[in-house]
Amino acid sequence: MPQNISILLIEDNPDDIELFRETLKDIKTETFSLISATRLQDGITHIQKEKFDIIFLDLSLPDSHGQNGFTTLHTQASHLPIVVLTGFDDDKTALEIVRQGAQDYLIKGDIEPRLLSKSIRYAIERKHAQIIVQDAERFKVLAQTAVTAAHLINQPLTSIIGYVDLIKTTKPDEEKLTQHLDAIREAGVLIHDIVKKMENVEQHVTTPYLDDVHMIDLDAATEKK
Repeated sequence: MPQNISILLIEDNPDDIELFRETLKDIKTETFSLISATRLQDGITHIQKEKFDIIFLDLSLPDSHGQNGFTTLHTQASHLPIVVLTGFDDDKTALEIVRQGAQDYLIKGDIEPRLLSKSIRYAIERKHAQIIVQDAERFKVLAQTAVTAAHLINQPLTSIIGYVDLIKTTKPDEEKLTQHLDAIREAGVLIHDIVKKMENVEQHVTTPYLDDVHMIDLDAATEKK
């Protein structure tokens, strides 16, 4: 946990902002710095300019409401834990937003120091754990992509080397030379296509390669969802 926790509160009600600030002051186990924004777009501007440890988002703002507001914010700040603030009658919406990636939700009328402290601590820890898992998954995909590259490129690359050696050692006539050069070009185009597919991988789709090794299925992984 950071020694001083930097919080962005996106909330348009002045009384709720002040209550949130006073509740933070009553938490004695951590220290906090709080910046508030009354509109979603203003909050996003703060995120682009400053560093925060956690965001609290009201689900009812002048320029956003409900799931749409969360989706917009999450797109801009997917690296940060987001806790949504909701009214007494919005539990269903809040739970759905947690399923979509928010770390927690709090009912504004029920926020008290102990609950707020717990929510902040758990949200930051959960997001940190989530990022570790995502990084491990990216490393796994990278390793599988390397296996794919080695497997798929090896054959056409061997063909190129073989045809070049053949040209150098046999000094073929013009017709044979053309055939060899065509084969070299065909292998080169195949390598180019493989690299192009690897640049456009959109899904983590694998296929068995060895007993404990899988590799990326480039055709399936580059299909648009």
